[in-house]
Amino acid sequence: MILGDIGAGALLAGLVLAAFATLLSFWAGRQENAVMVQVGRRAFYAAAAMVLLASVVLEAALLTHDFSLAYVVEHSDLSTPMPLIAAGFYGGQEGSLLYWTLVLGLLGSASLVASASLGTRLAAYAAGVMAAIVTFFLFVLVLVASPFGVLPITPADGLGLNPVLRDSGMLIHPPVVLAGFASFAVPFSFAAAALLANRVDAAWIAHTRRFALLAWSFQTTGLVLGMWWAYHVLGWGGYWGWDPVENVALMPWLATTAYLHSAQVQERRGRLRAWNFGLVILAFLLVVFGTFIVRSGVVPSVHTFAVSAIGPWFLGFLAACLLFSGALLAWRAGGLRSTGQPAATVSREGAFALQNLLLIGVVAVVFWGTILPLVSGMLGQERVVDANYYERAAGPLLAALLALMAAGPLLPWRRAGAPWLRALAWPAGAAVATLLGLLVFGQIDSRAPRPPANRRRGSDVPGRVRPGDPQVAHQPVREAAPQVRGVPGAHRPGGGGCRRRRLAFLAAGG
Repeated sequence: MILGDIGAGALLAGLVLAAFATLLSFWAGRQENAVMVQVGRRAFYAAAAMVLLASVVLEAALLTHDFSLAYVVEHSDLSTPMPLIAAGFYGGQEGSLLYWTLVLGLLGSASLVASASLGTRLAAYAAGVMAAIVTFFLFVLVLVASPFGVLPITPADGLGLNPVLRDSGMLIHPPVVLAGFASFAVPFSFAAAALLANRVDAAWIAHTRRFALLAWSFQTTGLVLGMWWAYHVLGWGGYWGWDPVENVALMPWLATTAYLHSAQVQERRGRLRAWNFGLVILAFLLVVFGTFIVRSGVVPSVHTFAVSAIGPWFLGFLAACLLFSGALLAWRAGGLRSTGQPAATVSREGAFALQNLLLIGVVAVVFWGTILPLVSGMLGQERVVDANYYERAAGPLLAALLALMAAGPLLPWRRAGAPWLRALAWPAGAAVATLLGLLVFGQIDSRAPRPPANRRRGSDVPGRVRPGDPQVAHQPVREAAPQVRGVPGAHRPGGGGCRRRRLAFLAAGG
């Protein structure tokens, strides 16, 4: 009970401090008040300290088996090994959100310590944007999904960690992937701050390159560990199954890979300014989109949490970030023109541009394949997207992007029209060319693809799970990890309805 009160109080204090840092930083940046900028930055540090305190309290509650907290009951029990009990900190929905916020608070504080050299306005706006993101997460943790909810009656034991998560991979894969997701917010904050402060030179890139590399490294390591875990635990018979949650973890990595290459062109040649801003913003938007997919449960996946009240909040946050980013790019489009001479088609810069277009084209294909079941469900049509979709899409995608690369310099709308239209010429052309290529070559089919006659469906193969299968993850997971304590639906991280009813039964003293 005491730990729950301390943790909830720390989160509430962090919310107030983060909101104060947001408002004060934006005001100080507009007024160019160096003293208030420093105060806003210290308020952000204090908010991060409160998140750290709440995290320590939750971990202490798990390790001491404080079953007065509902989160501890749901994700630990007396028989679970101590390392896995500690990993329960990020094993549930509320705990993983707290871990996400903790990583962002710590990395954001580290990035703001050295931001004074960028100037008063840019440093203030960066603190304001980052504090606004932290404020949203703390708002959700305080009012929507608190990990410090207290049960009216303390049960003698908990439900235990999800059976699928009772593995050594739990200690390394989830924390690395979540840290990668949180790290993408740092480059986004400085990119948005540079647009707000009208500082479109490469200074923000030089300051945030190490954080972009850190986010890319985290995500790379997390993806590789996830491949190993999928093969080791889920029994997919392979290292990648094009699961929706796998896809949303891959897309920010692709966008950041493109940015890390094109950033060198801007630093050395003064080109690709608008493109670099767009890539950083795209990577963060894909992170928010992926978080929405995981938290809402709108797309069937073995990784998603149960449907909860968090989903609509993240959908609103995604819409707000999209409108904010689009408005910033449109507002500053006139000042994003390249300062150097146009790059030759056959050159290092031309190769970087081609590579960037290919990577973003892959992002477009993966994104469409991920949301296709959701769009089809909204239209009342049944479609199944499996790995064959991505295999068939490679040829048309490459042909469409090569055609765009060859015809791009000749297109008249690159030289005429409003500045914002010229700034969005390449990304819009890449997206249109990709979708046209897929349509022309018949990759977007209104019917569910049928497996070959000599090949059984994924759900009929023992130990095999295929994304999009109506029976996804049920039988294979039961074979890979027998259910514990008779909890149906335990294959989904976050539990199901039966787990909730069992929790209510324990709270009632059963």
